[in-house]
Amino acid sequence: MPRPVETITVTELARNLATVIDHVRISSTQVSITRGSQTVAKLSPVVQPGLTLGGLLDVLQRSPLADDERQDYAADLELAHDSASIPPSPWE
Repeated sequence: MPRPVETITVTELARNLATVIDHVRISSTQVSITRGSQTVAKLSPVVQPGLTLGGLLDVLQRSPLADDERQDYAADLELAHDSASIPPSPWE
């Protein structure tokens, strides 16, 4: 899934550097930096290994699992859950 790209001028970046960096980090948005009408640089988020739960949901919705894959996936999730050190829920 390609990341969204936004554009900002060098002047805007200089005035709002911390805010722009936080925006890139949190939203995974790439920002093109322009001077005049020319793109001079790009600010990109660091690629983190793995997948967020939202990303996993997107993948599963685009490519639904077959019945046998669904059973294997459920078994893998159960194994991961049983292997994890998850504290008991205070709400249960």
